[in-house]
Amino acid sequence: MWNNRRQFILGSLLFLGTVTFFMIVGDLRVVGVTSVHSKDQSHPVSIHDHGCYTISNTFANTAHSNEVLEERSCSKSVPNVLIIGSKKCGTTTLKNFLGFHPQIAAAETEAHYYDTNIFMGLDWFIDQLPYALPNQLVVEKTPRYLVYPGVQEKMKKDLSPDIKLIIVLREPVTRAISDFTHITFKRYTSEKHLRDKRTDGKPSMSPEQAALRKHFKKIEAKNNQRYPNYDKMGLTFEDSVLTDKGDIDVNSAIIDTSIYVKYLKKWLKYYSRDQILVLDGEQLILEPYQIMQKVEKFLGIEPYFLPENFHFNVQKRFYCLSQPIYACMKPSKGRVHPSVSDEIVDKLKQFYTPYNIELEELLNQTFSWT
Repeated sequence: MWNNRRQFILGSLLFLGTVTFFMIVGDLRVVGVTSVHSKDQSHPVSIHDHGCYTISNTFANTAHSNEVLEERSCSKSVPNVLIIGSKKCGTTTLKNFLGFHPQIAAAETEAHYYDTNIFMGLDWFIDQLPYALPNQLVVEKTPRYLVYPGVQEKMKKDLSPDIKLIIVLREPVTRAISDFTHITFKRYTSEKHLRDKRTDGKPSMSPEQAALRKHFKKIEAKNNQRYPNYDKMGLTFEDSVLTDKGDIDVNSAIIDTSIYVKYLKKWLKYYSRDQILVLDGEQLILEPYQIMQKVEKFLGIEPYFLPENFHFNVQKRFYCLSQPIYACMKPSKGRVHPSVSDEIVDKLKQFYTPYNIELEELLNQTFSWT
């Protein structure tokens, strides 16, 4: 009789264990799940349900099944918010942090629709964006929009006149050095071109789209003549920002991209000041909580981020997200910058000073680095 009872107990436990397993697996879409399969055992892989998709602690998005999307009234649309620049100022960090806000649906990759992929059509652009709940704002980030010619006119045709734009700006010399470091890294990791081109959102094309691409490539070639590019970047930072005579090379994209006021003037011709939030990238590094508060207020969404949402990673030397799951930027963030002489740094700072003063006057806003 004892053997029969023991078999009954063991069988019941096995049945309950099996049912529990399938309940957990089947419910991955609605609760955070933690796995021990991680290189960093102190912060195991986690998945956070965000409504229409899950977010991992590597900031990767995975859409739910069609059944769940329909059940939750998920849909795709043009973005309500664009993070348009500036490059190497913390836009990816901002987007990744913001993407965990319950009222935000942020695209995982850069679509580059309004600069290089416009020929693919608006439907293609929308398809690159995440599914969103009815109460979520859709966010897309492409930092090149800030400096690329003609973006404003294209956006005006497609997007709501009430669109919100976010720009992050860092100390200009620091941004320039970071830009050079980024390009150099790509050069030595089998990048075919010196010019900085992301493969995010690189489309597969139909014959018709391929023909349109040839047409728009000609237009892009003309646009490239209208603003500096990375084609003539040197092997060192100094070679990349100075002319043969030792003057600052204003035709260098590394230099030009840090002349923020030049591009803000253009954007303010198309959008009102209250539609553009300009953030201090240095503050984002040191006080992400305060920056996220500013973004929440600007977008008119509920307060969500608290100081305890962030944790300073001593090893990586920057803040990571600690709630709702632990999530940290990839190792490429925080690359060691090349050593640049004080003479060059001072020369560049003097060059940017009048532009920085003009920027503050234009925006009626001060920055920690001016």
